[in-house]
Amino acid sequence: MKVFISSAWEDLVEYRACVLEGIDRLRHQGEDVQWLGMEAFSAVDQTPLDECLGFVNQADVYVGIFGVRYGSKPPGSDVSFTEAEFRRATERKIPRLLFLIDEENARVRPADFEHDPESLARLQELKKEIKQIRGVNPFKSPEDLNARVLTALQPHLRTAIPSSARLPAPSDLRASRSLDSPVFRRGSLGFRCVVVPQGSPKK
Repeated sequence: MKVFISSAWEDLVEYRACVLEGIDRLRHQGEDVQWLGMEAFSAVDQTPLDECLGFVNQADVYVGIFGVRYGSKPPGSDVSFTEAEFRRATERKIPRLLFLIDEENARVRPADFEHDPESLARLQELKKEIKQIRGVNPFKSPEDLNARVLTALQPHLRTAIPSSARLPAPSDLRASRSLDSPVFRRGSLGFRCVVVPQGSPKK
């Protein structure tokens, strides 16, 4: 099963890393699951928009994570990559698992919030639309998001997710081939998802 992970980048780097780690952990436990997302973009002869929509076209399940940024836009477009991915998943009528950040209680830095008036307006309109969809999940932290995503994926997997997979656990991931790969470290209070960004993907 291929799962496309969609979100803006700047405000959700750590959140994405935690979710990708959780999905990789499921695969290492024997689940037939693979994530698709901007971290896997390659230097191919196509536009970033074509590449990300191509991933959505391959996906069996779409995971939309919406934070406090609208996200970057393709040249000449008023629609962000993130919204375009959401629209394509909707057109394909594949399962959409949607997650909205709890702005009052989540770990968000002031600098992470959207400041561009036009992008902020589009983000608010998109969130308003998403809130009308049944089953939208709020999240407060990377670990909370990871647990909610894994739980939401459970009905789509061939076998049940072990309960231990829903808890923070050490990552056995190896470094990705990409220089933008998240790096996970062990925290003083146990294992947690920590990202050390080494640049930004295409969106």
